[in-house]
Amino acid sequence: MLANLRIRWKLVAIFLLPALTLSTVAVTRIVSTLSDGFQADRELRSLQFSTRVAALAGELQGERTLSTQWAGTGKAQGGEELTTQRARVDRALADLRANAEELGPELGGARVTRHGRPRRSGWRRWSPTGAPWTGSRPPRPRPRRCSPRRSPTCST
Repeated sequence: MLANLRIRWKLVAIFLLPALTLSTVAVTRIVSTLSDGFQADRELRSLQFSTRVAALAGELQGERTLSTQWAGTGKAQGGEELTTQRARVDRALADLRANAEELGPELGGARVTRHGRPRRSGWRRWSPTGAPWTGSRPPRPRPRRCSPRRSPTCST
């Protein structure tokens, strides 16, 4: 097949295959590098958000400690410290909510900022024990073991 071609087309064919291979490898490597960069950015944002959550948890624990101290002393000691600690908790919570938008939809940013708690989809009913049902719908009731039409001695 190559024997009937002119020398110009033979040279093009000889150099075209390595050039296409090189460009394919280069494009694959560039796409892989970009993907790794985006993944690293998502992980960085997630890490920064978890740091803010940990800071809020620490401030809440401090507020809890001061609240028990204040309530334990009959509201006589620790009122000013408790007020300043509550202000720190409010600042940490505002910081957390403000930076939750940076997470983006793939990490749940919109779910965190809605009323300060995650959204739940599906059924919002409670079981008879008081625990929420999980899943898309509540469980079906158990079938009765016997039917009153079949047996008049059946108890429910």
